[in-house]
Amino acid sequence: MDGEYTVKSGYAFIQEKLYPNASSSSNINGEGTFWKKFWSLKAHPRCKELAWRACHEILPVKASLFKRGLVDDVICPLCGLEEEIVIHALVTCDKVAPVWFASPLAVFARRQRHTSLRGWLQDFVFSSHKEGVMMVLNLLHALWYRRNEWAFKQRHMDIDQILCKAAAMNFSDPVLVPNSSTHFVSESPNAGALVNIWLDVVPTFLEQLFYVVFNVSYAHLSTEA
Repeated sequence: MDGEYTVKSGYAFIQEKLYPNASSSSNINGEGTFWKKFWSLKAHPRCKELAWRACHEILPVKASLFKRGLVDDVICPLCGLEEEIVIHALVTCDKVAPVWFASPLAVFARRQRHTSLRGWLQDFVFSSHKEGVMMVLNLLHALWYRRNEWAFKQRHMDIDQILCKAAAMNFSDPVLVPNSSTHFVSESPNAGALVNIWLDVVPTFLEQLFYVVFNVSYAHLSTEA
């Protein structure tokens, strides 16, 4: 260590402590390449952190909390029907899958074959371009945010709001303004003009604008790297 702390180095340290014998086997099954590609993405650190936790099954979903005696049941707070495990909460839930389909990625989330989010995300990392994978990470973060808004505050977010939240993660530190469907604030001094795109957006053009905002922001980040 050279004394410089990053999100990547921090989680690499935790990974080594939790799974000291994982490095040799991970290269065999492709995980080494997966994590190399994962950490090379110019995604928001919060999105990477959320995805890392989800891949390691350490998000506080109800199935995990139930095992620790912290909740009385395992039922998903969104759909109220199925056990809330990580991949259900972020991908396959009946209240989540429509968001994936409505996104620019047009994912049929209910048809996926994986039982863990790590396997599902690996498919994207190995088969999609970087911008597509970054969209996935943004949506994972937005969906977990939406889940917690409902579970703890009974605040509903519709599909347009979730997609806007995901798109806004391309800025430095976006925050969804309460009781607003499209308004965001950001600490990034360069984000104002791009955020204004969302102020007058109509749902019909949401998909196209998601691409525009994402690509412009990604190009800006690339020039700074």
